[in-house]
Amino acid sequence: QYRINDLIIPESIGGFGQSLDTRFAESVDVLTGALPARYGDRTAGIVSIHTKSGALGKGGRVGVMGGSHNTRKAFGELSGSQGRFSYYMTGSVLRNDLGIEKPTPAASVLHDRSIQRDGFVYLSDMVSDTAKLSLIAGASHDDFQIPNNPNQSQSYTYSGVANYPSSRLNENQREITRYAIVALQQSLAGGIDYQLASFTRESKVTFSPDPVGDLIYTGVAASIDRASLASGLQADASYRVDARHTLRAGLFYSHDHAVSDSSSLVFPTVGGVQSSSTPFGIVDNSSKIAQLEGVYIQDEWKPVSGLTVNLGLRQDWVNAYVSGKQLSPRASVVYQLTPATTLSTTAVAAIEKLH
Repeated sequence: QYRINDLIIPESIGGFGQSLDTRFAESVDVLTGALPARYGDRTAGIVSIHTKSGALGKGGRVGVMGGSHNTRKAFGELSGSQGRFSYYMTGSVLRNDLGIEKPTPAASVLHDRSIQRDGFVYLSDMVSDTAKLSLIAGASHDDFQIPNNPNQSQSYTYSGVANYPSSRLNENQREITRYAIVALQQSLAGGIDYQLASFTRESKVTFSPDPVGDLIYTGVAASIDRASLASGLQADASYRVDARHTLRAGLFYSHDHAVSDSSSLVFPTVGGVQSSSTPFGIVDNSSKIAQLEGVYIQDEWKPVSGLTVNLGLRQDWVNAYVSGKQLSPRASVVYQLTPATTLSTTAVAAIEKLH
C-alpha cells in the first residue's frame, strides 16, 4: 500500500513502468510487521512517502542525463510560495533502448525502446490559521516495445506467409496512470486533529500484438485492454486525551470499476492440432465493480518515556469477486531502547467471513 502525505493512493494496474517517481519524495518510510489498526487492506508493507513542498524556497532546477543503451532523460522541478499558498511540481521524460529486461545475453537487443513520462504537483493553501487545503496530483504515460528473441522456430502456419523471422515481431504495451487527491487537514482546540480526503485514480494498460508473428509463434494474437477507475473517501481523526493517551479513529471507502477487454485471433484445431491456416476471432469482454470499506479505533498509550502501547480494533468489508468481512483486534508494544535500537512485539487476531 502506498501513501502520500498519509493519504492512500489506490493501487494501479501492474506493468513495466512505475507511476510514482522518487524525485518528489522528501522522505520514504517502509512499515512492516503487524501494523496499528489505522492501517488496513494491504498490510504486507506500507510505503509512506512525504513529499517536497513550496517550503523548499522559490526556484527550481532542470537537468539532462544520458547513458548506455541510448538513455536520455530530461527533468525539472519548480517550487515556491506566496503568502499562505505554496506549490511544488516536477516532471521528466525518459527514452532508452532497454525498456524491459532483454531475453538474450547479447549486448544489444532488438525492439526494446521505451518512452516514460511522468509528472507530479503538490499545491497547499492555509485557508485559516489552523486549516490547510491541499491538492496532490500525478500522472505517468509509458510506452514499451516488447523485446524480440531472434532465430526462433515457427510453430504454426499462416495462410499466405512463408517466412516471418522472430526478429521482426512488433509487440507493444502502453501504460497510463493518473491520480488526484483533495484533502483538508485541521487542528482544533482541545487537542483534536482531523483530515478529510477525496481521491480518484485512473489506470490503463493496453497490449498490442503482432497480428501475424504472434499467431505463427504462439498460435494466438491477443489485443488486451485493462482499465480501472477508482474513487473514494478517507477520514482520520485524533484526540490527545492527555500527555500519555491519544485516541485515533477513522474510515475508508473506495469504489473501483475494472474493465477487461480482449480480442484474440486463433487458429482452428482438431484434437489440439492446427486444422486450418486461416485464423478466426474470439472476443472476451468483462467488467467488475469492487468496493472496500473499513473503520478503526485505537488508543496510543505512552505509560513511561520511550514505551508506546497501541491497542486497536479494525473492521473491514470487501465486495468484489468475493464478499466478506474481517474483524481485527490489534496490539503492539514498542520500546525505544536507544536512539538507534527499538524493541517491539505485536499481536493480531482476525475473525473473518467470506462468501
